[in-house]
Amino acid sequence: SMRYSGLKKTVSPYCSRICTLSDLVTVFKENGTPATIKTIRNDLEKLKESGFEISENTDTGKPTYYSYKQSFNGADLKMIIDAVSAAKFISQRDCNELVSKLISLANINATKELFSDTDPGSHHETPNRNLYGTIMVILAAKSEGKKISYQYYDYGIDKSRVLHNNGEVYVYSPYGFAWNEDRYYLLGRVDKRPDVINPVRVDLMCNVKILDEDALPAPADFAAKQYSEKVFGMFGGEEADVVLEAENGLMKKFIDRFGDSFAVSKVSDQAFRATVRVSISPTFFSWVFQYDGRVKIISPADVTEQYSGMLERLLAYYGKLSVPQNEETQDPSGKQDGV
Repeated sequence: SMRYSGLKKTVSPYCSRICTLSDLVTVFKENGTPATIKTIRNDLEKLKESGFEISENTDTGKPTYYSYKQSFNGADLKMIIDAVSAAKFISQRDCNELVSKLISLANINATKELFSDTDPGSHHETPNRNLYGTIMVILAAKSEGKKISYQYYDYGIDKSRVLHNNGEVYVYSPYGFAWNEDRYYLLGRVDKRPDVINPVRVDLMCNVKILDEDALPAPADFAAKQYSEKVFGMFGGEEADVVLEAENGLMKKFIDRFGDSFAVSKVSDQAFRATVRVSISPTFFSWVFQYDGRVKIISPADVTEQYSGMLERLLAYYGKLSVPQNEETQDPSGKQDGV
């Protein structure tokens, strides 16, 4: 009802004080909404049934007092709303709905401020139209300690969505979620590669089902946050300690990528060396490559050889671009994340 909706907004500004029913009747009158003690009491019960933490304190011979505890303050909600608005894996429709739900948690004084500069941004329409449903199935499987099965979306050259690898069904042991560089990933082990933690983009998963088979156990020291800080974005290879040499001005880039716990030594007034734990993969090499020689791989020798080999293959590939179009060329990537 309109009165019920109004009560949710009316109680919020008084979350920092204790109110009697008479106080609330006065507030309603001040806002031009008729209400009685009986109707407000009934509406308070509805709010409590809906999850609002409204406490009732009674003393014999004294009025009944109510207090409302708000779970989030304006700053909390602002940060969450901005994060949701920036998440490109959430569709525009879902973003708008989620932001509206978050704003409804704010008190009436903060609502206008939260609305004033909230910008949902430009959201691409994700191929997964049931993102929330996918997440709920994964959470249920994780809670039960079961594997899941799923298929994975890819795109054809006409930009239409197609199932990856002719619709192959992947079997996976889910361990946790991670948000990295505007993408939302599921972390776990795919049965075809059980020796590594494999990130899967949640928005590209479809037909997710819970299986009866027990999930493969997670590593004893596995934690999604630590995993993300250490190797996220560098998929598909074995972990190793790698020594990198870089210009001093790139220290911020190293901390952004690897955190601040890696070992550092001074090489000269212009350069430093850092020992970082990474997953050896083309994605790690591409991170090094982007700095145009300002970051060098010093050791181990086999990692420097792999990097040199990748550069040679890239040069060879670009050389092939000048040959006639009917001559076959190979895809230099050879891998895709999540499968």
